Amino acid sequence: MQNMPGGAGGGYPPPGGGQQPFAPQPQGQPQQPQPGASYPQAPYGAPPQQPAPAPYGAPPQQPAPAPYGAPPPQPAPAPYGAPPQPAPAPYGAPPQPAPAPYGAPLAQAPAAPMPGAGPGVPNPGTSGWGFDLNPDERVLWGTKRSYTGDIVAFWILGVLTALLLIGIYFIYKALTIERDSPRALVLTNHRYVIIEGNGSATSHYLNQFVDLFPKRAQAQARGGGLIGALVVAAVSAGLDALAARNEKTTPAYWARTIGITFKTREGRDVFVDVRPNEAQAIGPMLARIILLGEGQTPGAAPGAAPGAAPGGAMGAPMAGAVGAPMYTAPTSSTPGLGMQIGGWVLLVLSSFLAYGSVRGLVVYFNFVGLFMLFIALAMLAGAGALLFFGSKKNWVAAEAKGGKPNKIIPLAIPGGYFALLSLLIIVSSISNYLRWKDYDDRYRTPSKTTSTSTSTTSKTPTPSSTLPTTGGSLSPASIDMKMQAEGYTFESGKSVDKDNYGGAPTWKWFMNHRTRPMAWVTLYDFTTDVSKDNAAFGVGPKHAVAVQLGGTGATLDGARSLASTLASKPMTSNAQITAALASAGWRLTQGMDKEGGYNFGSRNMLAFAKKGSQDVTLRVIDYSKAASGTDEAVVQVADRRVLIVSASSGGNPVPSQDLLRKLTGR
Repeated sequence: MQNMPGGAGGGYPPPGGGQQPFAPQPQGQPQQPQPGASYPQAPYGAPPQQPAPAPYGAPPQQPAPAPYGAPPPQPAPAPYGAPPQPAPAPYGAPPQPAPAPYGAPLAQAPAAPMPGAGPGVPNPGTSGWGFDLNPDERVLWGTKRSYTGDIVAFWILGVLTALLLIGIYFIYKALTIERDSPRALVLTNHRYVIIEGNGSATSHYLNQFVDLFPKRAQAQARGGGLIGALVVAAVSAGLDALAARNEKTTPAYWARTIGITFKTREGRDVFVDVRPNEAQAIGPMLARIILLGEGQTPGAAPGAAPGAAPGGAMGAPMAGAVGAPMYTAPTSSTPGLGMQIGGWVLLVLSSFLAYGSVRGLVVYFNFVGLFMLFIALAMLAGAGALLFFGSKKNWVAAEAKGGKPNKIIPLAIPGGYFALLSLLIIVSSISNYLRWKDYDDRYRTPSKTTSTSTSTTSKTPTPSSTLPTTGGSLSPASIDMKMQAEGYTFESGKSVDKDNYGGAPTWKWFMNHRTRPMAWVTLYDFTTDVSKDNAAFGVGPKHAVAVQLGGTGATLDGARSLASTLASKPMTSNAQITAALASAGWRLTQGMDKEGGYNFGSRNMLAFAKKGSQDVTLRVIDYSKAASGTDEAVVQVADRRVLIVSASSGGNPVPSQDLLRKLTGR
């Protein structure tokens, strides 16, 4: 074959003739193709030709600009088997890290603080609240709930009602409220997170919601029934209307809010509980994110324009919702301090209650004292539980930070207090018992049994021939003679019992009859005061008093004045005795019903009071029921003498009235 001009491989010259001559090129410039020149063709299957390297020192060649409107040039395909190359980043985007080689571990971003996130706000990837953050997600707000007040209240209610089933429920709630209730609430620019008591996180993504509404607390109003309900409804409606005047992006709109209802795109309602202070902080942020779309753009935060980069222009601080600060997870070093304070309060209250109840029980054993002692012991148990669990929470918090807490002192101090308190109660109770026993031995009244037996007094009976005759019809001798004339007899070896009541001579007849009920007759002679003991007496229509004055400056005249004052006031109960003494300037230190109720027409009460350096022992004979006719016994008061007759049975006062008339002649 004849070789053709224009190349070794054949072909035809371009139109216009044969081969064109090459124009000379300037020195140092890249070779430019000549117009109309043919290009050498590479054989089929040969590797692609590489452009000739530029001469040393020549500027790099720039690609020719694409025509206006042409699509952007596509990168050249990578050779077969070569790793994929990342696409170039858009204009203004932050530089992307180079991909790691195949099989190499992923590199971690440096822990640099986010722009505008505030000091201590966790970086993306770790929230600091027990859950991980998604890309472009940041914590905007968070709060950790404390249930210390609820725990203390449940313990107090539980120990006070431990005898009832409701008390067991309160104690159970105190032990489980932290486990069953939300531990913390966290808001990010993408979701609302509830940290449960067991540590799990429940997330509500905000991009699924289109609106939100508050649930406000009902107003409180006194009264009940329909009017009360109408008042509550009217007040609540007025307060809700005032709050609704504000925008949802303002804290005032979320006043009195106890829950938030989210409306999803599908029309479903999602309700979450919040506290009023939490609602006023988180409500405006949620409104800006859900309603205004702020913070949903990757890298943006509530308060920034959609599409704004983190930190705003030139790294300005990130705008939070309505200026709300960024919070970090609180890390208290003493989370159990509130429980310890509640335990100490219970411990002190139980000590006072135990002190008073035990001192009273050693003198007068009664149900009220037993109940008070039980309450004191229950409060003591609650105090111990609060102190122990509060100390334990502090230990756990300290150990979590790498510390070595002291586990002895927090429990040794209340233990020492309890030991000293127990010793004080024991010593004081013994002292009170001995003091009371001394008074009882000096001023006690002979005990009486039921109406089917005779007197059990240990005093020597007084023969009838030695009874005083003064007092006319109310003299002991006259009463004894008339009792025997009516057919009443003593048991063998028994006679009239002679005693004194606070210094006042007292005679008692306890006699049988063949056909009538047994008769119990008591005569009190308050006619003569006892000067050597500063003892004076006062007699009223329903009660009589015996006053013995002691201490610095005590005189018989002072005792007489106090006895006269007290005899004119009602004194048929401990409360009335306290009030009567207080009106005279005395302070009751101890008082009680010595015989526990009415017995054969009367009731004896003993009280002690102080006024400055003086003290008084007060004995009261209450015969108000016999005087008012509401008892089967009857009473006759004449010439500072008191005669009480009980000769009836079954609540019928007629036999007693008949015997009283025969004894007094009135």
